[in-house]
Amino acid sequence: MNKVIVAKKEVKDYREYYNEEKQLTNNKVLKDKKNRKKEINKKKSKEKLRFLKTIGLMFLVCVFILNRYTKITGLSYEVSNLETEVEELNREKEDLKTELDGLKAVAKIEKDAKLKLGMNYPTEDQIVNVDVKDDIFENKVAENKEFDVAKYLKNVVDKVLKFF
Repeated sequence: MNKVIVAKKEVKDYREYYNEEKQLTNNKVLKDKKNRKKEINKKKSKEKLRFLKTIGLMFLVCVFILNRYTKITGLSYEVSNLETEVEELNREKEDLKTELDGLKAVAKIEKDAKLKLGMNYPTEDQIVNVDVKDDIFENKVAENKEFDVAKYLKNVVDKVLKFF
């Protein structure tokens, strides 16, 4: 007994394999594209962040430089004001020196003495010549020494008498 077995013949269409393979590759490509897009987006965001950091740093440097320039300008104004004040004080000093020289002048003093104080040169009647000799001064000094000794003795005697 021979039995014959008939096998079922199943034929798959090559298109199905192709479509399945195509879908697999499409899925891989889509995943790769998504991954690439994510990587590209990450790179772009990193570049943007780096750019913003650079801009921020440059801004801070500019602010620092401007701050220094304002301080320098303020100090230069102050220096120029002080120089102007020094010049004014020097002019005033020179004016005062000139005025002092005018007041010291002999002719000016003489004129003021005659007009304001009513002074005149002495006449012959008003002039008195005095002869000063050294002997007169020595006698005065000697008299003052004797006088002091006498005074001292008198004080001593008075103190002694007070005890009794």
